[in-house]
Amino acid sequence: MAPRLSAVSLAVAVTAVLVAPELVPTDPLRQSLADALSPPSLDAPFGRDHLGRCVATRLVYGARLSLAIGLGATLSAVAIGVSLGLASARLGGVVDAVIDRAIDIAYGFPGLLLVMVLATLFGSGPVGLTAALTLAAWPDYARLTRLLGRAQLARAHVEAARLMALPELVVLYRHVWPGLAPQIASLASFGVGQAILTISALGFLGLGLRPPTPEWGAMVAEGLSHWHEAPWMLVAPVTAIALTVLGLQAVAGRRRALDGG
Repeated sequence: MAPRLSAVSLAVAVTAVLVAPELVPTDPLRQSLADALSPPSLDAPFGRDHLGRCVATRLVYGARLSLAIGLGATLSAVAIGVSLGLASARLGGVVDAVIDRAIDIAYGFPGLLLVMVLATLFGSGPVGLTAALTLAAWPDYARLTRLLGRAQLARAHVEAARLMALPELVVLYRHVWPGLAPQIASLASFGVGQAILTISALGFLGLGLRPPTPEWGAMVAEGLSHWHEAPWMLVAPVTAIALTVLGLQAVAGRRRALDGG
């Protein structure tokens, strides 16, 4: 039951990303001070916040931002990490040593702290956050690809493809990548969830997307200030974050189980 609930919640979040304006045509920035802290109603299923904004609408648009940034950063990190990991596994020598040292240096910084520093350098907008999350996450994919790539490159069918004088990129794409893809996909599912948690943490600390942009972490911070009089302001974004991350983990766990890993 729990995995199904998580998968449903993830499907709802993805739908919000794709059809947010059609799903909730209300402006997430529209204020109505006369309706501030109003409880859930037909017009506002999750109530209204301290500025009279519809919490449900802000949740939907927050889902669009969080998932879009998390997915974009993860795909970018996968592209960089897999490319470097394959180069390290295939070329060895100095290239392997340099990439291995770069991975070690990247792991020397705490993840959230590194993202905070990079977000400060690149800016707290969607592009800056995506770049910061990408640079913080690529070592995970590079290390995994480097380890698995060595085993794949040593397999008989890969050696046979080389003996046939196939182009190196063809060998990597057709004969090496299929052996890496399931593990990379599972890690990427966890990576999107971690990115969403990081975005929310930055928003909670006031270091993420700038107000009044609808963002789940910032909504949690706002909800804490009005917990006693309007608990829905806190419960709604916390639930959205938890269910979305659990949904991504359920997808990753299911894929790993199907792949026998």
